[in-house]
Amino acid sequence: MRRNLGWALASFISFGVVGLNGAVAADMPVKARPPVPIAPVYSWTGFYIGLNGGGGFGRTSASETGLPDTGALAIVASANYGLNHDLTGGFGGAQAGYNWQVQNWVWGVEADIQGSDIRGRGTLTGPIVAQRDGGAAFATNFVTASEKIDYFGTARLRAGFLATPALLLYGTGGLAWADVKTSGQFHYATPVDYFAAGTRIQAGWTVGAGAEFKLASNWSIKGEYLYYDLGHISDTSNFGIPPIPPFQSRFDYNVRGSLARVGFNYQFAGPVVAKY
Repeated sequence: MRRNLGWALASFISFGVVGLNGAVAADMPVKARPPVPIAPVYSWTGFYIGLNGGGGFGRTSASETGLPDTGALAIVASANYGLNHDLTGGFGGAQAGYNWQVQNWVWGVEADIQGSDIRGRGTLTGPIVAQRDGGAAFATNFVTASEKIDYFGTARLRAGFLATPALLLYGTGGLAWADVKTSGQFHYATPVDYFAAGTRIQAGWTVGAGAEFKLASNWSIKGEYLYYDLGHISDTSNFGIPPIPPFQSRFDYNVRGSLARVGFNYQFAGPVVAKY
């Protein structure tokens, strides 16, 4: 009897302690877990400005062709001489543009202007014949053609998609223009030289692709490749000293190449606040 009464008393005390602990726990406030933020969703819509720099490279074509005099001392002109050469150098400048973001797609326009030292030169040395009929081939003869781009710019459309909220991959294309200096010389024995030079604003087209990444807030960094073609240029020399020989030289250029650059942009529209 006493043993049963002891077991009953012990069970009553145990249940009481458990109930008391549960009641105390129920009355204590539960600390909520802090929200876990997701990555910020950037807005790409808005104006931007920036700086960039890079290098130009690629092979452009050039040639020299002799032109006969139309007068009484006409002589058959020489064959065409190829003067293809690399057109390379550095550049740096600024850009400005505007983007429109529609969900994961970004459309935009951009214009830039660059100062540059992109140049190239092609040379052939003797023996070079100035004309077929009766012409001599002197070992000291040479013909050369050179180009230099002092500054250039582009005005392009951009279209791309967001691989992530911060990474834009895009294609681009539009107008390209440049201040192109050309200079050609045909040296036919001393003292006969045929010079042809010119400076002009040459317009053409460009196409390329790039990637732009949001660093933080309003800042982004980009890398871009462009191929450009500025079309055909032709310069004709003055006459030489007749009659040794009385013909002109025409120098032809097809100015084309590639541009690779990196740049920074400041966008006037900020990112959307991170959602939770």
